[in-house]
Formats: sequence, C-alpha cells, structure tokens
Amino acid sequence: MLFSIPILMFNCINGFSGSTYIPDWYFALYEVILTTFAIFFYLLIDQDVSYNEEKVLSFSLAKLYSYKMKTHLNLKYIIFAGWTLYCWWTAFITFFIPFIALNGINNSTG
Repeated sequence: MLFSIPILMFNCINGFSGSTYIPDWYFALYEVILTTFAIFFYLLIDQDVSYNEEKVLSFSLAKLYSYKMKTHLNLKYIIFAGWTLYCWWTAFITFFIPFIALNGINNSTG
C-alpha cells in the first residue's frame, strides 16, 4: 500500500496522463529485497520443536501459540485499522513533501 497510494495520488494530480512517479526498476528491486529479507528472517528465527521427547505431549505444544491467541487474535481488526491508517499517513507524507518541495522547479526554459 505504501507504494500504491502515492502513485494513486500522483495519477490523480496528473490527470492519469501515464507519466511515472517511480521508475520500473525500483519496483523490481523492492520485490527482490522484500522477498529476500522475509525468507532470511524466517530462517533466522525459525526453531525446531522436538516431538521425540517423552515429556512433551502433542497437546502441550499449544503453549507455544497461546501467547498469540490471547493477545493478537482478539485485537486483529484494531491492529489492521491502525496499520492501514499508518500506511495512508506515510503515503501522504511520502508524496506531498517532495511534491510541494519540487513544485515550480521547472521554468519556461525547461
């Protein structure tokens, strides 16, 4: 959303002229970096759970997930709304500060 909202605002101001706000290679780099970091952090944080121990029953593994169930599942709509509002706010800042700062940078000679 952070990339698509400023592009939407740019297209609304330009009258949907087809000019680009962000170069195409930037989108490709963004996707590569996000997928690389996601896999890297998943592999970094992932840990094995031993099922072979006699003391660990299959139902006792639910303790690993009880923290998330108590804290995050009840607040998922509030957290989603908060992140959505944060994304719109950041997109407005990302678009309008450069737009206002660079307004009038081109003169009649180009």
